[in-house]
Amino acid sequence: MSITISSAVWPTGWCCEASVAATLDGIALNEAMSHADGYFDLNVVVPLELDKVNVHRGPVSVLQGNYNRAGLVELRTRRGGSYTDVDVSAGSHGMLDAQAALGRELEGGDQLNLAAQPSRGDGARPSSGYERSTLSGTWKHHVHEKLDISLSGRWHEARGDSPGYLTEAQWRQDPQGKDGHVVGDGFNKHFGTLRLDAQYALDADTRLQGFVYGTQQDFVRWFTRPRSGTYEYLLRFAAH
Repeated sequence: MSITISSAVWPTGWCCEASVAATLDGIALNEAMSHADGYFDLNVVVPLELDKVNVHRGPVSVLQGNYNRAGLVELRTRRGGSYTDVDVSAGSHGMLDAQAALGRELEGGDQLNLAAQPSRGDGARPSSGYERSTLSGTWKHHVHEKLDISLSGRWHEARGDSPGYLTEAQWRQDPQGKDGHVVGDGFNKHFGTLRLDAQYALDADTRLQGFVYGTQQDFVRWFTRPRSGTYEYLLRFAAH
């Protein structure tokens, strides 16, 4: 399975409100408080940890909130099996990406699934480098023949520089250039989740599942934008 993940997604007919929902193991990835209402960042997911990706044509369900008018991208991570997968890729402009996923069946019916991904690049333009890393893990404990409990965690952090906007005249002169007024533009992001599941077997074909989870994020962007022919420090944005 080959999956390409972009930095952020707004599948929409308008610039600032998403029309596609995304879930990871049943938890919404769309962010209601951000620089674009409903955007989701797939960099918090390690591609090698995915078991299945289902795409549903919209409208899907009120359970997915306000962002599924065009459809739903449903991501499911691996929850069983023994495997060791590694993928390393490199590209131009200093791009380097490494992924690893590990699954182990433990004694007593327990299960461990881990995944990690560091990535970096220098960017095609000046001051456009980035670094990001993601780590995820799930431990399932078989309490007895009818009850399993699982603890899952995920951590993502990213930072990068931005060369800023170009005027049309600057772009025509050098599309990959940088305006001299732009200094220190970029972003920082930290994202973490913790989840506890319980599954109880009612009979051979029916299982009752419940879960609780929490998410903590800070996301800061700052950039310079031309306005009325001059550059000014326009926006500092933070979402928690």
